[in-house]
Amino acid sequence: MPFTCRIRFKTIARFDADSREAFSLALPDLPMITVQMLDEARVGSWAVASMQGFESQQEASAAGERLASFLLLQGVLYREGVDLGYNRDTLRFGESIHEIWRQDGLELRGDVHGLMVFEEGTVGLLRVSGRGVTVTPVTDLQARATDLGASAMLTETQLSCASLINDSFFVGRVEAQFILRISAIEALTVQGPRSEAVSGAVSQLCEDLSRLELDEESSSVLHQGLLSMRRQSIGEACREMLSELLTDADASSFTHLYRLRSRLLHDGVGRGELDQANVEALRLAAELLRVELVG
Repeated sequence: MPFTCRIRFKTIARFDADSREAFSLALPDLPMITVQMLDEARVGSWAVASMQGFESQQEASAAGERLASFLLLQGVLYREGVDLGYNRDTLRFGESIHEIWRQDGLELRGDVHGLMVFEEGTVGLLRVSGRGVTVTPVTDLQARATDLGASAMLTETQLSCASLINDSFFVGRVEAQFILRISAIEALTVQGPRSEAVSGAVSQLCEDLSRLELDEESSSVLHQGLLSMRRQSIGEACREMLSELLTDADASSFTHLYRLRSRLLHDGVGRGELDQANVEALRLAAELLRVELVG
């Protein structure tokens, strides 16, 4: 049987206004792509893009990856935002449910947020949508007003920290939430001077530069780099602040989170694996702000 590749994704912009009728899209050297808008998501709308008629799973996968690349690029370059997920099932089913579908010759799968490839006519897809609402009793809100009212005037750094934390609740992706929450901790941090021994060594090295045969630009780059070493790095400053205001264990936890953020940003490693780290980043950022405000 031929294979199909299918990408279910979220997009900020709805294609073709509010219509849910499928339409065709052509990419060079690929089969015709069928695109259909689905339900609204918490942010943006769901859509599905699919191609059929591939002779092998590998061929279908390669075409799907190329389509995914196009969707990501157009989302960035035209400022419309596309979320392709992690290519994982969004639902799991018990064996008895699978058996019902097998009787019709189908493999039951939960709908995937991202790319999936399957033989045509062999898979049944099941999608469930829902929405939850958090309710805060008015009595709780009044208690918070009484508790926090005296500390409601925030400094500029506290305002930046609180805004970044709150912004993170309105972002759909865990990775973006995580980065915002680590940035919220950084917003409260002051990079202090290093020890006198380090500062003295830096001054001596700056003087030694004049004896090296360097062009003006290279000398300036090295000089500025050395001067920056007189102050703590932002990571060092964060760890010191957390150790002083919270605990050494919290500082160690931040060190781990900071490494995860660095791997995510600079190595592209960790997507889809940051759920627990994201929760911990929120705890540290919120607790740090609380201690700054109320001691």
